[in-house]
Amino acid sequence: MSSDAASLITEELDFVYIDGNHAEDFVSQDINNFFPKLSSRGVIGGHDFYNGFQREHDGVVSAVLSSAGLKDFQMRVEIPDWWVEINDKKN
Repeated sequence: MSSDAASLITEELDFVYIDGNHAEDFVSQDINNFFPKLSSRGVIGGHDFYNGFQREHDGVVSAVLSSAGLKDFQMRVEIPDWWVEINDKKN
């Protein structure tokens, strides 16, 4: 599980790409586990940011939008990917 992997990472990361379980709880957990590990200029993103006929991706969209409201960053989307560049998350 990615949550197990996150607990093993002790250094800052420059890039995290999320593409696992599409359920909202799992995507939220991945964002919350890996966001704090990003360097001050890091990028976090993932796959399957779309819904419509792909209803199984609704969890990705909901989790990313919910997390965006909790963090001070601007999200970018180029379907099917989403990402945020952290310009200095420590300030």
